[in-house]
Amino acid sequence: MNKQYELILKLSIKGPFITSSGADAARGLNLIFSRDIHGRLVINGSHVKGKFREAIRDLKQLKLLSNVDDIENVYLGKVNADGVYLPERGKLHFHDFFLDEACLSDQKNKLTRVKIETKTGTAKENSLLNIEDWFKTGSISKWTGKITFFANNEKEAEAIRQDIIMGFKWITNFGAIKGNGYGRLEKVTAKLNPLKLRKSVQSKTVRNEELALRFEFKNDLFIGGIARGTTFKESQKVIPGAVIKGSLARFLNELCGAEKLTDHINPENEKVHKKFPMLTRYFSQIQFSHAFPSHGKAKERPVVIPFSTVKDTDGKPWDIALTENAILAPNGKALEFQIDWKDFSKLNKLFGWAECQTINKTRTAIEKHTRTAHEEMLYTFQYISPYQMPSSSKNSKRSDRIQKIRWLAKMRLPDINKIGKEFDHLCDELYTAFNSGWRYLGKRDARFNLDVYPGEVENQMPKHTKGNLVDNLAIIALQTDAFLFDGYRLAPENNIDLHEVYKRYWDGVTENSCEMIKYFARQKMSGGYLIKRFNPYPSYYPYILTEAGSVFILRAKIDKAQNVLQSLEMKGLPLPKDITSDKNKEPWQVCPFVPENGFGEICINLAWHWNKKLSA
Repeated sequence: MNKQYELILKLSIKGPFITSSGADAARGLNLIFSRDIHGRLVINGSHVKGKFREAIRDLKQLKLLSNVDDIENVYLGKVNADGVYLPERGKLHFHDFFLDEACLSDQKNKLTRVKIETKTGTAKENSLLNIEDWFKTGSISKWTGKITFFANNEKEAEAIRQDIIMGFKWITNFGAIKGNGYGRLEKVTAKLNPLKLRKSVQSKTVRNEELALRFEFKNDLFIGGIARGTTFKESQKVIPGAVIKGSLARFLNELCGAEKLTDHINPENEKVHKKFPMLTRYFSQIQFSHAFPSHGKAKERPVVIPFSTVKDTDGKPWDIALTENAILAPNGKALEFQIDWKDFSKLNKLFGWAECQTINKTRTAIEKHTRTAHEEMLYTFQYISPYQMPSSSKNSKRSDRIQKIRWLAKMRLPDINKIGKEFDHLCDELYTAFNSGWRYLGKRDARFNLDVYPGEVENQMPKHTKGNLVDNLAIIALQTDAFLFDGYRLAPENNIDLHEVYKRYWDGVTENSCEMIKYFARQKMSGGYLIKRFNPYPSYYPYILTEAGSVFILRAKIDKAQNVLQSLEMKGLPLPKDITSDKNKEPWQVCPFVPENGFGEICINLAWHWNKKLSA
């Protein structure tokens, strides 16, 4: 197997020096130095990577790098312009660079600059720029950061080190205003070390179909991409099971030296199959739930607030899943459904959700020839901080005010009764894989520490003491989005309403042991590159998903219902049968929203529905 190495880089940069995060500047300053969540000055790894990319493009043209085909794409990855497949990741992982030792000013000063009018040669109106100045002109600041990568042996790792150091020696400046001499790179040194691995699974004797996963991130996280216009993208707070599974698949390809990091994990993947035969055989059957952000000290996994939860005008929550014809609150006023709520904070805390901080980072594309900001190519990403919002209480301790967020997820292995003795071999391979250094996830390779425990993860909100059937009723609350019907096939049938569509799904999935009598649901569309990859239809048509939080009330018709409901709660909701009719393909090959990727997770009969029942 490949080994992980870390290259510890030390940069000596001459002042003045400014690299901005793109966050809101302080009053009176237009450019402030980039900082991390703890307030430390930092050179973002993305900026260092961009400067390195510029350098190797130059060195490639001069043929000064080692003989590697398309070295830029191998080291740094590439974007697929066709929009059908995701970008390919590169070999190198860039960490942020932090101030080591520096000649700082005695007090924070500011520098000013002004634009000059081209024609008149005088100062341009309204163009005064105030810049935060931490480093005196001519002083040397020292910064330390890391680049990590996989290599087959020390010889290959050393060749990569030489390419990296040559690229950095080609870089002249870091940060902004480099054209005026800011951020001059004076010296760079690099030390290569094997990466010290952290154990994620403490005991090799773990033998359990259910495993609990706990992720703690070491830097800002960006998951998915909720587009708010064309230049702003907002990270999701919940990490989909598909992202976790995809990250593990990429890691296995890196670890085993597969040809592409995007190769599927199956027996046809020769490099991975050689090291992990059981894992490649059963990888598609392993189920990863979504990871929910919980309070730093919590061991229970958050629960999605059901859409049957409403508020009265005093802000008091009620649940109307069991209420007949509820229109008014006890005070005689109209109820507020979630779509009308202005504040979710109290209920989110009650249901176990951490209050995530968001961090805006603004970037601009760089024009290849001039190395200046590309016109009309400014964009902002809203990251999620690994620390929850600080408490505003004066009595709270500092340790309570600044807490790490734990993202909690579940992992379910194939049924031990079906795969027999191979189950133990599968567990051994998972133990080896987890302890081999899996540590990157998300669009910007956020680093994490993983802990794996045997057994189920308890939910924050308890179930009713009578279990999955209470008075012959099952109240099902979606915890993740679910694909319950095909909107494309539904469209021509104009005489079928949504109630009938959901009723047919539940008739089928419960094997006619239950009937749906009521529901509270919202729908959303999902398209983009997923449709281009999976869509079997001649024209573009997005998936229609039923949102997490949707509630369905079922009434049992026969005794078989108890076992059916238990199986659905354990394994998640399957896709509609007409979607999975192709016997030559596995479900994930025809639709990405499968239970193995965390979609269709449910909770049945939360005690909340009875404890907060609103009387009509």
